[in-house]
Amino acid sequence: MDQFRLYLVNGTADQSSASGLCYTDLGISGHPAITQNITCNMLAKNMYFVNRRDSGDCFVELCYVAIYGCWKGFWGKNCTVPCPPTCIDQHCYPSNGSCVWGCDPSNCMDKNCYKATGVCLGGCVFGQAGQYCNKYNLAYNQTAKIIPLGQTDARLSVDGLVSTCISFSSPGTSYYLQVEFGSLCVITTLHFVFGDKTTAGDGHVVYCSNTTDTWNDGILLYNGTLLDTDITMFAICKYITYVPPILSGNSMVELCEMEIGGCPYGRYGENCEHVCPKNCLGQEQCDLVSGNCSSGCLDGWVGSKCEQACIADSFGNQCLRNCSQNCLSSPCNHVTGECDRGCNKGWEKLNCTEKCGPGTFGWNCSEKCNGCTEDSCDHISGVCTNISGCKPGYEYGRYCNKTCSAWYFGANCTNYCNCRESPCDIFSGECSTDGCKRGWDGVSCDKECTYGYFGFNCDGFCAHCLNESCSVFDGNCTDGCYTGYSGDMCDIKELSKKQISPSSDPGPAIGGVVGAILIVIIVVIIAVIIYRRRSASRPNQCLSDGEHLSGTAENTYINHDPSPKSMNIFVNKGCDACLEDVTVSLPQKHAKADYKIAIADLKKVINEKQKDEGFKKEYDILPRGLVHAHMEGSKEENKLKNRFLATWPYDHSRIVLTGETKSDYINASFIDSYEKEKAYIASQGPKKNTIRDFWHMIWQEKVNTIVMVTKLEEERRKKCEQYWPQSINKVMLVDNYRLVMKKEIQHTVYVYRLIILQNNSLKNKQERKIHHFHFTQWPDHGVPDSVKLVNFYRKVKSIKVDRETPMVVHCSAGVGRTGTFIAIDALYEHGQKEGYVDIMEYVQTMRKDRMNMVQTHEQYEVVFEALLELFTVPDTSIDKSVFCEYIQKHEQNPLPRNQTVFREEFQRLQTLRPVYAADNYKTAKRKENLSKNSSKSVLANDNYRPYLMTYGRNRNDYINAVIVPGYLAESKLFVTQCPLDETVIDFWTMMFDHGSRIIVLLDPANKGAPLWLEENEKLQFDDFSIIKDNENLEKELQITLNHTKSKETLSINVFTAEDWTISKSPPSSQYMLDLLQRVQNCWETQKCPITVVCSDGCSKSGLFVTLKLVLEKMQIDEDIDIFQVVREIQTRRPEFLVELEQYEYIYKCIRWLLEKDSRDSLYANV
Repeated sequence: MDQFRLYLVNGTADQSSASGLCYTDLGISGHPAITQNITCNMLAKNMYFVNRRDSGDCFVELCYVAIYGCWKGFWGKNCTVPCPPTCIDQHCYPSNGSCVWGCDPSNCMDKNCYKATGVCLGGCVFGQAGQYCNKYNLAYNQTAKIIPLGQTDARLSVDGLVSTCISFSSPGTSYYLQVEFGSLCVITTLHFVFGDKTTAGDGHVVYCSNTTDTWNDGILLYNGTLLDTDITMFAICKYITYVPPILSGNSMVELCEMEIGGCPYGRYGENCEHVCPKNCLGQEQCDLVSGNCSSGCLDGWVGSKCEQACIADSFGNQCLRNCSQNCLSSPCNHVTGECDRGCNKGWEKLNCTEKCGPGTFGWNCSEKCNGCTEDSCDHISGVCTNISGCKPGYEYGRYCNKTCSAWYFGANCTNYCNCRESPCDIFSGECSTDGCKRGWDGVSCDKECTYGYFGFNCDGFCAHCLNESCSVFDGNCTDGCYTGYSGDMCDIKELSKKQISPSSDPGPAIGGVVGAILIVIIVVIIAVIIYRRRSASRPNQCLSDGEHLSGTAENTYINHDPSPKSMNIFVNKGCDACLEDVTVSLPQKHAKADYKIAIADLKKVINEKQKDEGFKKEYDILPRGLVHAHMEGSKEENKLKNRFLATWPYDHSRIVLTGETKSDYINASFIDSYEKEKAYIASQGPKKNTIRDFWHMIWQEKVNTIVMVTKLEEERRKKCEQYWPQSINKVMLVDNYRLVMKKEIQHTVYVYRLIILQNNSLKNKQERKIHHFHFTQWPDHGVPDSVKLVNFYRKVKSIKVDRETPMVVHCSAGVGRTGTFIAIDALYEHGQKEGYVDIMEYVQTMRKDRMNMVQTHEQYEVVFEALLELFTVPDTSIDKSVFCEYIQKHEQNPLPRNQTVFREEFQRLQTLRPVYAADNYKTAKRKENLSKNSSKSVLANDNYRPYLMTYGRNRNDYINAVIVPGYLAESKLFVTQCPLDETVIDFWTMMFDHGSRIIVLLDPANKGAPLWLEENEKLQFDDFSIIKDNENLEKELQITLNHTKSKETLSINVFTAEDWTISKSPPSSQYMLDLLQRVQNCWETQKCPITVVCSDGCSKSGLFVTLKLVLEKMQIDEDIDIFQVVREIQTRRPEFLVELEQYEYIYKCIRWLLEKDSRDSLYANV
């Protein structure tokens, strides 16, 4: 077996060459061993066994060949240990890992590496780390410190030189060395280079932390002996802290370099020069060498670097989920699975996985099957599930979608109602408050009058018809009349002969009449004398009950002779009082200050008093607290009838209940006006145990109007008990009183109720109409807007009632808000006649009869402001039913254009337009926000701007926009400018933060600042991506707004006004109203804020917003008040609607709407 050879080569063995020869037995004596172990340590792809003997009778029987080694780049047991990274071409011996071809010294200091192991001997070049210098050195030239301070220069440990060292040598001292990276970093390797003087031992500890002070609570990376090799780990932190062992005797630690291998968070590569893929799971964390996403991908992405979106029809984590089969078209959103183009008929929700809910079907589940029994229908077609019948109010059919015709109601529309004026409700059959036609009765007017009754609502009774038999329609008797009565209805009483005898003597009757007249004349004369005496003394009545006023510095504006006058100040002292009887005896001498204010001076006075707390100073002069006897209110048996422990009526002015009542006490007081005593009743809000007393008082005092200026509950505290019926036509019994609410109409600032009050204790069960006005805009804290309060007051006064009976006004306690309303009414009536008002005098007049009327100086100020509004701003509301006639009348008036009613109103608006101080625009004028405003003259008022909440780094909460509240519930508009290049991100942040899903775009977007790209193209801003989904013929767009961090998605409807964007002039009335209706239809389903955008945030937006709010108000109040709507929106942005042409245009649009046949219009039946 001589010349037995082994070749290890990459190709074919060349037996003529020694290249690749691993072994030969040439020259070895004897026979080879049967089993041989041959060591070669060579690199090859192929092995060749060669026997070169040419003897014919010689052969080799090869039974088993085993080749031991490792794949390129690995060594050790199971070949799992990587070769040293500096080995040339990554070749190392499988047995010991030594470099086959030597080492690459390019990263070693002075190009010095040990060829066998690849370890750099003299340290690394600057910026590299580890024993092989193949890591990016995070510690190089970073901030380092040693505690205790002053021991040595800590910078030497991170200067990249192993020749400069620091030492720890003081026995018993606790040292630590801390390196700060400045931001989060991913740590993979620690390498310490210790000097020769270092003593061997345990106790070398390394921590990773994100704070400097609590490092010992951080992650423990290492705790062990001194090492000169790399320590491998994985951690993320900002600080590395090395704690050497506590030294003793002559021991020492000499640290020449601390090298930390890794990369700043979110980066990878040899020198950390690459950014980790953005779709990596775990906050963009990736492998520091390859950049592969080591923790996987975000939903919707796959691939080693998560750069591939899910293929069509798949989405989510690892793209393992399939898109819903109910998507209208594929693909679905590869991240969320949302059907971007909507759902097939009958399906809804994000991924179109849920059937339409009860009562809905069709596209986007937007169609209703309200007529089906239990709202149950096929979610796709809308066919009713129960085909046996439909709900009342719908005609029978497969879809139950046709409502009853007028005058019909109930199941299958088979019932007929005989309502008097208008058709009944098609569902319930209930007629309006007008009642029934002649001969009919019942809620639905479908029951004929019972025997003996006739007429409208069967209210008539044929009492004198024989057998009480008469026609149910006209009351004509059918069987004749009882004796003594005649006529068709037997309603004429016949006179007896004695009654008509001509011989009767008229003398006594004449004498009686003359006597009665003389008595009446005498009584009238006495009454006039008494009244004049009381009138003469009345202005001073209130001045004897409290502190008196003088022309001092506390009076900020007084219309009187400035010459000094004597002054008497009265105080509550020297009186004996107890809880049961708190009365005050006051001196009678006084000096009266004149607080009369001419109507023409009222605005000037208000301006003066608003300086230096003038209203507060003047208000503080008023007497307060209980100043008259109040024994009845403080009695033990009456205490539970008082809502507040210390608010009692005075004995001299309280309402004394008479007749059938257990007690004569109620917490209510008569209040005088200038013209009439007992003109008002100021009452506390009824409690449960006083509702009967309250209605007894209403009946006793013949009250026809109740004004309520509180909510039933405020801040979860009961303010007043509901003392009227729960719903229309529902009966409420209060002892012997029967109440029926015939009307309940919601308005923008109040609710009107018409209540029929019947006294069942009387034989004839007499009825009265009570008009109930409930103001709903008084805030829980503070005072209401004076304009809203005046509008409410005008509605109260517009009802025609008997003014001789007192008006009841109540809040909760019956003093603060109650006094405010009464003062406005009394002073306005008086001021109209006299030309001046004296608010101070009248508040004192009220307080002589009820304590603390007008309870705060803010309420006192509101009285002034409301009177100014009443005297200077006329009522500009126009009933919808006469609006067109009103406009036509003024158009026919041959006045110059500068004298039209529109121009007069507009000029008055100009004088009332608010002028705000610079302090109201502090945020808009901050240096960093100035460039965000497209116009320096149109800024966002700090009191009315929307605040951004999820703004990113280097941004803040400002955007040039204002919030305008609507009149309908949940109605709100954001009005803003077309975004600039730098504010597009702010615009989308506002949309996301405030959940606005409707945009009305009245001008093209600014160049260089697009809000979206072409269809299905993505526009990316920080945490937002915007995709335009589709566009219809009406220029209505669908936009999808994605927030990448929260993974929330908003589907946004965009309405554009193409006819307006090409011109500054408003479009036709029809075009504008059609746009408004489409926006309103969308809002009805979304119920979200609407964002209105134009170039400067006011020119076009002001017109659009005004018209929308005018229509909203008309829908609720049944009137049109363009003037007041403009006033309200100008408080938010004074630059709104500053052109007369726009003001006239709104009148034109409303007229066009009301005149045309608009059955398909959303606003047609408002």
